[in-house]
Amino acid sequence: MRNVWRVFTRDLKRLSTVPLAWVIIGGALITPSLYAWLNIVAFWNPFDNTKNLPIAVVNLDEGAYSSLTGDLNVGDQLVAQLKDNDDLGWQFLSESEAMESLKSGNSYAAFVVPASFSSDLLSITTGDFTQPKLEYYVNEKLNGVAPEITDTGATTVQTQMIDAFTEQVASSAVDAIRQGSETVEDDLARSQARTIGQLDLAAERVAETRSYLLTLQTDIDSTRGGLASAQNTLLDMETAFGDLSVVLAEASALADRAQTQLLDLTAAAMSASVDSASRLSSASAAAQTAIGSVAQGLDLAKSRIQTQIASIDDSTASIAGVRLFLEDPNLPLDPAVRDSLLADLDVVSAQLDGAVAALDLADQGLSDGGAALQGAADRVNAAFQEAANAVQTMNSALTTHVPAMQRSMAELNAVTRSLSATLDTQRAILTESRQLIGGLDDQLEATSAALIVLDGDLGALQGDMGTAITDLRALSGAAAWQQLTELTSLDADQIAQFMSMPVVVKQITLFPTNSYGSLMGSLFINLSLWIGAFVLVVILKLEVDREGIPKLTERQAYMGRWLLFATIAVMQAIVLSIGNLIIGVQHVNAFAFVVTPVLIGLAYLSIIYALSVTFGYIGKGLCVILVIMQIPGASGIYPIELMPPFFQTLYPFFPFTYGIDAMREVISGFAGFAYWRYLGVLLLFTGLAFFLGLVLRNGVSNLTRLFTQQVGATELFTNEEVTPPGRGYRLNHLLAALANRASYQERLSRRVLPFARSYRKVRAAIIVIGVIGIGLLFTLSALVPDIKTALVGWWVLWLLIVFGALIALEYMRYSLRLSTEVGNMPEAELRRELAETEAQR
Repeated sequence: MRNVWRVFTRDLKRLSTVPLAWVIIGGALITPSLYAWLNIVAFWNPFDNTKNLPIAVVNLDEGAYSSLTGDLNVGDQLVAQLKDNDDLGWQFLSESEAMESLKSGNSYAAFVVPASFSSDLLSITTGDFTQPKLEYYVNEKLNGVAPEITDTGATTVQTQMIDAFTEQVASSAVDAIRQGSETVEDDLARSQARTIGQLDLAAERVAETRSYLLTLQTDIDSTRGGLASAQNTLLDMETAFGDLSVVLAEASALADRAQTQLLDLTAAAMSASVDSASRLSSASAAAQTAIGSVAQGLDLAKSRIQTQIASIDDSTASIAGVRLFLEDPNLPLDPAVRDSLLADLDVVSAQLDGAVAALDLADQGLSDGGAALQGAADRVNAAFQEAANAVQTMNSALTTHVPAMQRSMAELNAVTRSLSATLDTQRAILTESRQLIGGLDDQLEATSAALIVLDGDLGALQGDMGTAITDLRALSGAAAWQQLTELTSLDADQIAQFMSMPVVVKQITLFPTNSYGSLMGSLFINLSLWIGAFVLVVILKLEVDREGIPKLTERQAYMGRWLLFATIAVMQAIVLSIGNLIIGVQHVNAFAFVVTPVLIGLAYLSIIYALSVTFGYIGKGLCVILVIMQIPGASGIYPIELMPPFFQTLYPFFPFTYGIDAMREVISGFAGFAYWRYLGVLLLFTGLAFFLGLVLRNGVSNLTRLFTQQVGATELFTNEEVTPPGRGYRLNHLLAALANRASYQERLSRRVLPFARSYRKVRAAIIVIGVIGIGLLFTLSALVPDIKTALVGWWVLWLLIVFGALIALEYMRYSLRLSTEVGNMPEAELRRELAETEAQR
């Protein structure tokens, strides 16, 4: 470690004694930082100046008309809106002026609105749609970024046109909706009032119907009472007719006995005249009594029949009134129920008509029987009167009046039997009438039950109508009605604005950054640090001399010179960070903003220093290749996801990846432990660099020595010996030559001679195969354009393989030459080389 410090301090003393050397060091400090500062300032906010980017606009639109939108000219609306738009430098020119301006480079792009644009746009409302087309011209020769910005302008123009059309259509649609809503609201109000009125009227009719049903129910109950009374009357009549039949039988028997007595009277003749007169008187009284009883029974039966006929007539009138009520077309009654009730009333009416007919027939029979009975009674009375008057003259008139009396009694007997038969017939008719009245009562009972059910249904219907009326009256306060009312108050302008921009994106920025320059600062800072480290290995010597430092080993020399480079790299990073603070690059922590570039710079320096010291010219070339590949492949400008798969594959293996991300953490804000993870990976790269420079360097020293010697042979390149001291002889070769020189030379000759004969052929074959491979890749890229990016990667890889093969061939040739020199070296020189080699180890 002491020798390391001696190398470092000696280098500082040498620089301090040469003032002009500090000028060069100052340039190495400032130049890389200047690169970062100028680029950051240039990229600070370039998109704030897009209003200076000239874009030509040509409006040829002739406008159009539609019943939905009215007059529409999207081109004019576009021009009006773009005049208020400062995003780009809009220039409104004629078509010829715009094309000339675009070709001459005075405009970067041009938009032409065709004459039929509005009419094509409105064709969507006719069913014969023609896609409207906006002509967009761009001059890509002027600048690589400008077309991307003008593409944004194209999107702006397209959006403006869509907004204009959408606002026009939306405004017209809202007006139509508002007018339609007002009409619908008026219609609904009128329909509500009309429906409520009709329901009120129907409810009144239902209430009247229920009142009629109540009256009808009362009449049916009264009729059923009358029918019950009629049944009792008919039963009494049937009983009276039975009693009358008995009386008639007795009268017939009395008539028979009267005839017998008359016969006996005739036989006794004159000898029993007094007795005959007495008997005639008794017979006459008995006949008059019987006839009176029969006549009284007939009058009572006729009276009851007339009462029953009047009751049935009242029921028939009530049923007729019910029929007229049920047949009313305005009655809110189910047709099936109406028809069923009318059919039941028809059956009842028919049965009542049958009962009246039967009672009329019975009444007529009783009238006829009474008349016959009265005639017979009159004749019997006359006969008995004549007999009584002639009793005194019975002797003289017996032969004359007895036959007449005999005939009268026979007629009375016949009339009595006829009247008895008539009464039997009337009793049968009364039985049938009573049965008919019983059936009529059953029908009236069923009708009453049906009317009760109907009244319940009408009551439920009346309640439902009341509920419907309440609901209809409450409809005007319902949410749907209120929503309809809201439609009538729609703001056409507000709706049109919403339709043109239905969604407003609310941007919430995480880790906000003050400018685009600060965002790009992470890339330019890393580039400056890499360039600064590379400048150091170019302008300063990598070889360390041993003046004033005895026993200096290779590794001590490596670390001593690295300390000098590291000191300058730290100064570069500090100068760079201070300058970035001055120009206003954003940072969340000033200390971290200064320290982080220092750590990144040391990591980059370690990598560049290790490659340059270990591989010489090859290492420096690798450093250039790395910086070239890391610019697109380390996500410095574009997200790595946008890059080709070749760069996405290499992305994790680039130091820039982690250096840029670490600076983004410091500039925009820390996210968890990401910052420390990035620095940890850079520390890993640094460790690998030291392993390469301190451990693996000896293994490739002959390759480096080969390049150095051959490049130096041209006397055109600056040549610096950065390989370890000595001539690169291998220890095992030196030992083998000392042990048995003859055997060593014999084995060596078997390798050298075949290689010498084939060397030129192999080299030519490698070159030819390399050229053929490059030609095939070029042809493939022309045939399959979609894989050009992948082919670039393959082309680079193929070149590396070809160069590697040529280097390997030359290295084999160089190694065989060194082995030949060992075989021809004197023993004393072999021992001296062996001692120096062991000392270096």
